[in-house]
Amino acid sequence: MISLRFKDRKFNIEKSSILLFILSISILTMPFFEGSDAERILVSILLTTICVLEIYSDVKLPFFYRVQLVVGGVSIVFAWFTKIESFPKSLLFAEHLFFTFFFLLATMGTIYKVATCLKLNNDTIFNAINGYLFLGLFGASMASVLELFNFNAFNFSSSITAAHEFGKFIYYSFVTLTTVGYGDITPNSSAAKVLTIFLCTSGQLYLTVLVALIVGKYILKLSLETRKR
Repeated sequence: MISLRFKDRKFNIEKSSILLFILSISILTMPFFEGSDAERILVSILLTTICVLEIYSDVKLPFFYRVQLVVGGVSIVFAWFTKIESFPKSLLFAEHLFFTFFFLLATMGTIYKVATCLKLNNDTIFNAINGYLFLGLFGASMASVLELFNFNAFNFSSSITAAHEFGKFIYYSFVTLTTVGYGDITPNSSAAKVLTIFLCTSGQLYLTVLVALIVGKYILKLSLETRKR
């Protein structure tokens, strides 16, 4: 929690709410910059901010935190190093691979924070939403890695450019995660099909399990308040 003072008034802002705001801005704005010169810099800025905020709102597990710190730090370095002109394609592959691992760790970390919190509060709700958004970013990064490894991993409709752009994979990931499936981006390789199955099933399981956890904590909160009366 971050405390701010303004004219003798104290405001408490949850770290998770700031992270939720940045995640939402990133996911909603990246697709608008596809193919533009600003996309590469914007993506680096947003991903760096997300990494820093997620590491700052650490999970209370020392080993997990250290791994997340290392993976996040390396991801940030790659995010900016690959913006140098004429960088090897292998570095771009490594960048997306590290971000994939980081988003997976972030998803696991937020689920752990929601599952182990003793009280239902705003922070719990924000972390539950953040976990879902991190899961979507994990899917986008993984799809990006698959396309870098195999250019024919996905089929694109005529309205979608064939250029490698992270924004279109964010769109694909969340459409698949919610099982909407418009069909303008479809898996072609075996690995891409496995990723699609994983996103479809994990999206439904995430919502089911997290809603059950939150409802359980809410019922516990009501029962405790009733006993105090």
